[in-house]
Amino acid sequence: MKKVHTKLASLLLVLSLLFASFFSTISTSLPVFADPIPSNAVPSTNPDQTTSGNTGNTSDNQGTNTTNSNTTDPNATNSNPNATTPGATNNTDGSTSTTNGSTNTDATSTENQEPVTCTSQIGAVGWIICPTTGLLAKGIDALYGIIENLLSVKPLEMGRNSPVYQVWAYMRNLANICFIIFLLVIIYSQITGLGINNYGIKKSLPRLIITAIIVNFSFLFCAIAVDISNIIGNSLKDLLAGIADNAISTGTIDPSKNTGFYALFTTIAAGGIGTTILLAFPGGPLGLLLAIIPVIVGGIISVVIGLLVLGLRQALVVFLVAISPVAFVLYILPNTEKHFQKWKNYFAQMLFFYPMFSMLFGVTKLASMIFITSATTPFGIIIGVAIQVLPLFLAANLMQLSGTALGGISSKLNGLGNKASVGVAKSIAPMQALNRQKAIENAMKRKRVMNLLPWYWGGAMAANSALMQHRHEDELKTRDDTLRRYRDEDLEAQRRGARILYRDKDGRAVYDKRVYGKEGDLERTTDFVDPKNKIMEYTYQNRVAKLAADAQHIKTEDALGNMSDYIEAYNKGKNPFLEQLAKNQTENFLNLKTAESSKKRNDYNANKFYADTVRNAARMDSNDVPLDAKEFEKYVSAGAGTDAWYINDGNLSQEKADSRFIALHMVAADAVDAYEAERRNNVNRLTTYMDKMVTLDASKLYRRMFEHNNIDGIIAGNNVLSRRGDYDKIAESLIDYMDKGSFKLGDDATNVLALNLMGMKDAAPSLGRFGKFINMETWRYTNGERKTAEVDVKQYVTGKVEGEDNYTTKINLATSLEGTSFAKIDRTATNVLDLMINQYDNSEGEVRKQVFNAIRPALISAFPSFASGSEQIVNLTSFLTGLNKKQLTGGHKDVDNIESIANEIANDQDYEKKSQTAISEIKNYLSSLTTKNASDMKTDVLNGILTQLTASHYKLDPNELNGLSEDEKKTKKQEALQKAQEEAKQDIVNTFLTGKNKIIETFANPNTSLFDNMKGDLKDIIKDAVMKERKEQEVNRIEIRQEAQQKVKDKNKK
Repeated sequence: MKKVHTKLASLLLVLSLLFASFFSTISTSLPVFADPIPSNAVPSTNPDQTTSGNTGNTSDNQGTNTTNSNTTDPNATNSNPNATTPGATNNTDGSTSTTNGSTNTDATSTENQEPVTCTSQIGAVGWIICPTTGLLAKGIDALYGIIENLLSVKPLEMGRNSPVYQVWAYMRNLANICFIIFLLVIIYSQITGLGINNYGIKKSLPRLIITAIIVNFSFLFCAIAVDISNIIGNSLKDLLAGIADNAISTGTIDPSKNTGFYALFTTIAAGGIGTTILLAFPGGPLGLLLAIIPVIVGGIISVVIGLLVLGLRQALVVFLVAISPVAFVLYILPNTEKHFQKWKNYFAQMLFFYPMFSMLFGVTKLASMIFITSATTPFGIIIGVAIQVLPLFLAANLMQLSGTALGGISSKLNGLGNKASVGVAKSIAPMQALNRQKAIENAMKRKRVMNLLPWYWGGAMAANSALMQHRHEDELKTRDDTLRRYRDEDLEAQRRGARILYRDKDGRAVYDKRVYGKEGDLERTTDFVDPKNKIMEYTYQNRVAKLAADAQHIKTEDALGNMSDYIEAYNKGKNPFLEQLAKNQTENFLNLKTAESSKKRNDYNANKFYADTVRNAARMDSNDVPLDAKEFEKYVSAGAGTDAWYINDGNLSQEKADSRFIALHMVAADAVDAYEAERRNNVNRLTTYMDKMVTLDASKLYRRMFEHNNIDGIIAGNNVLSRRGDYDKIAESLIDYMDKGSFKLGDDATNVLALNLMGMKDAAPSLGRFGKFINMETWRYTNGERKTAEVDVKQYVTGKVEGEDNYTTKINLATSLEGTSFAKIDRTATNVLDLMINQYDNSEGEVRKQVFNAIRPALISAFPSFASGSEQIVNLTSFLTGLNKKQLTGGHKDVDNIESIANEIANDQDYEKKSQTAISEIKNYLSSLTTKNASDMKTDVLNGILTQLTASHYKLDPNELNGLSEDEKKTKKQEALQKAQEEAKQDIVNTFLTGKNKIIETFANPNTSLFDNMKGDLKDIIKDAVMKERKEQEVNRIEIRQEAQQKVKDKNKK
């Protein structure tokens, strides 16, 4: 029905050129447009012209000799020039009057006027509308005559001259032979009892006799049925046509309104319908032509198919009549009766088609006449024409509705026709779309010059229609998307075995639940899962197959990606073409990676540039006023969105002021975050890269990063070297390059470095506190307290800034380490501290003394935290005693080691000062110990202390060794070593005796067992002093007790 509706809606366009070429030869001898002769006009003397309203179609009814009542003799003309139409009289003035006494002056009044034609009424577009409508009308009139001839079946004649009768006779003879065979079958079944139920005499014989009679008269019966079909069809048509004729003859319908297609289409065209169609169609004449071509092709194909179907119907009726004897024979036996039923149904449907189509034809013609003759506008005439041509398009559809074999043939023919029409439409569609789009575009642009063109308004209507269509499609798309999401959720639920019960008012799915436990009075539920769900089973099967396929795909990609290795190992020299492809693949892969690397670097630099620009533009003064208002508005306000549209004039609400404030700062935050995210990625990549290197290579690359001021590389180097415990290498690089003024306070690189160094506060406290120092100095620099932007390690160690004599840093190395724990330091943490002190300490060793005073409690607490022999305790002891690892390893019992240290003290003045500082710190360290600290002292620490003290007391004049043997020299040295050792031990005892904590006195106290539980050399060193102190304490206690007793006695005597 959709296809039929489309054909009707486009009828005037479809048939405009339908029969133009077919009837061109017919129309050349006739004027294309001759205005319909009104009923009151003077008859024409042209012998070729018939009287208006008498032209009709003659229907040959194939033997019924039924003639249309409207038909007149085509040769009958009015040859009397003075003759008048019936009922009219001539007046003396030459006018004609009718029988009712009225005078007709139309003929005389219009004699001197130019005749009204289609072209003159339509105007500029008459050149296409007028010829088209004329040819269209003639074509449809002729087409109706062809259809009427195809509908009626020629009456069947009984005679040898009739081919149909001869074929029927052969079929009848064959049927009579079949009767004999069937009679034998019945007799055999009756005698033998085989098939008695189906072929018994009582059941089959009566049917056989009746059928034998019908078969021999079947031609007559079928001929009668055909005649009845023709009679009913003609009668229905004539009946409805007679109603229309009666209406015209009685004056119900004005006969002057000619209902012929030729006159109708002329009236439509003259009324301006063609112009209206042209004006309303976007794209002008070209758009109209492009639009009607596919429809014309489809219309032609549809009409041809309809005619073919009607012709096939006539052939099928004749064929069914010819085989009727065989069909009736098939009625005898039960197993063959179904074939007779098919023949009967086909025959009945073919005969019924004519009356059905005649009724449709007559009804539509009558309805069309009513519409046309009562129409007051051209639109009403169009409706009437559309109704009258409706049977043309429904002929094939009626055959399909009959359900016969012709219906199937008709469907296939229609399919071929649709394909041809669609093919033509597709080929023209690009040009049509371009032309239509141009018209719509001109209409939407509202070009003034285009308003003058008639088809502009068609483009405007099409533009509005396209907009409405777009809105409708968008709504449908949105709804379809919602439904698709619902369907997807349903499918996903089924894939995991769950079940959706319904959806709530908000569209949320409510799932079937099962209780898996209780928590108090509250039931715990989860989605119900059906393990027998087939969709879930298929989903898992698909997942398994996908994993297998993905694995094979990865293997294939891996094999192709490593093709060069395969060729090198197994196929070298065997396939040069494959080898070349492998080389090309390698080269292209390298080029791809190079391009990706280049893009990453460029993106990183671009983000950095943008972040720096926005951050600088967002800078404010102390009054929160942008330093550069133009840059602030350009980069910050413009990127802050609608929240920045508020004008901060002091009248904003607190909520709006807060929104504006955070929006402005989020612009800079987003820019910095984008840059920082990429910077962190760079650091991670460089860290991974340097992690693959040995320490020597990593250190070299790390120093190169400083040379090129690449903060990402510096941070990556810090990460790698810190994980390896090489904090001393970090300190060396910082000292070397920061002293050159490479880092300035406030710079992004300096801030990032400070944050990275602060993360080392536990493993390397001096580096961690240096990061804090940079942050504190940055604050003072931006606050104006400090003038120098350059920052280096020397400033941190000394607390002074060159060029600012009156300025002291907030913290320095010593003060920053106060209260710092050394319990988690890495192995090289003290090396870093020692490196900083040695690099910037003055000749008096003031920095070292300050640092020792600051970290002494931390050292005392840290020593017990580390195992003996660990690098941490060795380095801590080295830092405390001023000895290197070799000297510590030699110990105080090795005379050569002690002699070497003593000679260095004696011969190197700087080393002597360092040694004296170390000895002073050792004594301060020992005096600060508590008895608990002393009892827990590690052997490593005691050996280091003894080694430094022993070396300072070792005295042996080399001249005393002159002339002595080797054994005597050894003895001499050993004696000097023993003496120095005793003096060193005595120093420890004296320090414990005189120290602020009075360790010896505390150890000697009988109320404590710390000394008795002590183990190691320290107990032996202080044993005599402790025992002596115990005796003295015992004597003192006895004396005190005796004095107390004496006082009691004296008191008693009194």
